[in-house]
Amino acid sequence: MTEKNKKTFTIILLSVYLLVLIWIILFKLDFRLNIGYLRGINLIPFHYDIETSGHFAEVRDNVLIFVPLGLYLGLLGVKPLTSILSGFCLSAVLELLQYVLGVGVTDITDLITNTAGTALGVLIFALLTQIFKNRSRLESVLRIIAAAATLLFLIFAVIVLVLNE
Repeated sequence: MTEKNKKTFTIILLSVYLLVLIWIILFKLDFRLNIGYLRGINLIPFHYDIETSGHFAEVRDNVLIFVPLGLYLGLLGVKPLTSILSGFCLSAVLELLQYVLGVGVTDITDLITNTAGTALGVLIFALLTQIFKNRSRLESVLRIIAAAATLLFLIFAVIVLVLNE
């Protein structure tokens, strides 16, 4: 596979990831956008009006869902600081869209944890490039893992679609 084909394949995987991210954050794993359903703003980091045990899971999930962004940007050769800034900007846009569309609470905690997830992905990519000296082989393995994960998620989406009919 040529370098151009590798980059194109990575961009396709990144695009699918971004569509999935939008589906999760804005559509809430539904196939309809429920505009005006919920709107709010929380500008106090890690503050919750209602105490539940689910807050840690939400923080964890917000970090984990943005890790692939840092990995994909690393695969595309984007500089680490630019990658983290991109994660911040993407998260900010999604949080603002949640408010504008009324599909969720715009939360500073989400902005922080999503950016941290992107930074973690950047860090993982940097560590992997240090551990595995053959960068080309590492990138090939990461692309295979990303393709498999994307395929599994698309199968999950089809199952959700079929079960919700």
